[in-house]
Amino acid sequence: MGWPRVLRNWILGSLVGVCLLTVTSPIFLRSYQTRQIDPIRGVLVLETGTHYRWRSEGYATTTIGPLGMPGQNRYRSKIDPVPGNVNQPADARVADRQVILWGDSQLEGVCVADRDKIAPQVLRQSRGRINALPFASSGDNCNDWLFQIRHLESLDPAAGQTAPAVDAHVFLVTEISDWTVPVERRLEFALRPGERVFDRVPAVVLQAARNLWQDPLTGQRRRLRFMPCWNSTADRGELLTSGRGDSKGSFGERTDWLAKQLAELNTITKQPCCFVYAPKSPAIIEGQLKSADDWAAEFVLFSAICDRYGWPVVDLRDLMQQSVAQGAWPRGFDNGQFGVGHYNQLGNQIIAQAIVEQLETELFSQAVNTQAKD
Repeated sequence: MGWPRVLRNWILGSLVGVCLLTVTSPIFLRSYQTRQIDPIRGVLVLETGTHYRWRSEGYATTTIGPLGMPGQNRYRSKIDPVPGNVNQPADARVADRQVILWGDSQLEGVCVADRDKIAPQVLRQSRGRINALPFASSGDNCNDWLFQIRHLESLDPAAGQTAPAVDAHVFLVTEISDWTVPVERRLEFALRPGERVFDRVPAVVLQAARNLWQDPLTGQRRRLRFMPCWNSTADRGELLTSGRGDSKGSFGERTDWLAKQLAELNTITKQPCCFVYAPKSPAIIEGQLKSADDWAAEFVLFSAICDRYGWPVVDLRDLMQQSVAQGAWPRGFDNGQFGVGHYNQLGNQIIAQAIVEQLETELFSQAVNTQAKD
């Protein structure tokens, strides 16, 4: 076989391979969309009506609703008629109570179908009495949540800035480290490099460019090698361990920032607040079942401070342990690593049930009793 034929076959094979990858990429690759600043929340969100595709864990597609909410398409604003008013159209009626759910990617839930996300399950398990607004985004911590609460409190209805009605704030705490960061009251939000063209470029091209630039395992810039290297796994191991230093800081530093963040929350809102603690344990780490909570000591202080402010805290560690003991894992997917990762349909169901029970038996029942006494 001569070189011209080899070259021709190589080019044709490359073109056919690229075409196959491009055609099948929507099945196997996540989607990329451009975000925009939402005037109500004051942060970057995906555009309403966007269909966000996720594939790393669970093959799910999320429909983005108003205010950038994943899987939620309705909410009641402060100027809307009284909920349940018979004069409202049937499709416009919203539950009697409305809460905002704050969290990160675990609450965002793009790895499960919309109906299996936490917010829709709250509405379903409360039999339509509690509407939940998922204000969550991957990578968020308490500074992002408190920033948005301040922004919502500062909106002026006279200027046409209508915030959603809020009966309570519910925080899903999967990592207490999200509350042990320095207080930042002013946050800047900017599009990622090249994000403005995300809607116009195939996902397979963006994913290829990202993998070329960044090692997906370490998150660091990829070191390209064009020569044989027999100890490549050792180099990769060095990258993995070099960035794993103890980022928690001292116990005193962590608890100090924790106390300051909760004090900040108490200052900026007078709405009832509650916390649902669902750490990422039990988990399977390096083939071993790990049940211990590395942040148990911080959680004790966290609960004590919340109790001081009158905020209930729901600890789901025992429920998660019981579920695992029965062979039903609340985290992990068929196309991911078993026992780790994000909460699946069952995990979301456990969390949603805890939220509903807490709201109905504690926060909202106390409000009803207070009104009755008045």
